[in-house]
Amino acid sequence: MPSTYKYASNFARSDVAFDEVLGVGLRVARNLALDEARKLIRAMRHLGIAVQYESYDQILSCTDVEQFKRWAERATAISSADELFD
Repeated sequence: MPSTYKYASNFARSDVAFDEVLGVGLRVARNLALDEARKLIRAMRHLGIAVQYESYDQILSCTDVEQFKRWAERATAISSADELFD
């Protein structure tokens, strides 16, 4: 369907608009989570904690900002990245 197609009903137009807003919202949320993940990894490296691939992958796949806060608090008292997930 060409991008110039005009939906006939208000319901269809509002449904398409909602999907567009939802898509933008999800991208923004994911970008915020990625930013938090990068901050956590940088902080752990600054603390001298080696971040192996498995831990790196687990941190980057998280989308819960509250979980990042819990991990950041825990990171100050651990000596290896594996302890972050215990």
